[in-house]
Amino acid sequence: MNGKILAIILLTALSSFVLSSCETPVGQGAGIGAATGAIIGGAATGHIRGAAIGAAAGAAAGALVGAAVEEDQ
Repeated sequence: MNGKILAIILLTALSSFVLSSCETPVGQGAGIGAATGAIIGGAATGHIRGAAIGAAAGAAAGALVGAAVEEDQ
C-alpha cells in the first residue's frame, strides 16, 4: 500500500513539474529541485514523509541555484 501511495506522490510531483510554466531561472530551479528531491527522498526512505522532506529541501536548494544563475545572466 505504501508503495502505491509513494508512486502516486512521485508521479504527481513529476507531472506538476512538466506542466508548470516557470520562465525564470529561480522558478525552474525550484521545480527541478523539488521533483529531484521528492524522487531521491522517496527512494531513499520509502516513505511519503521522506519524499515531502526531499521535495522541500530540493525546492529550496534549486531556488538558490536558480537565483545565482539569474544574477549571472
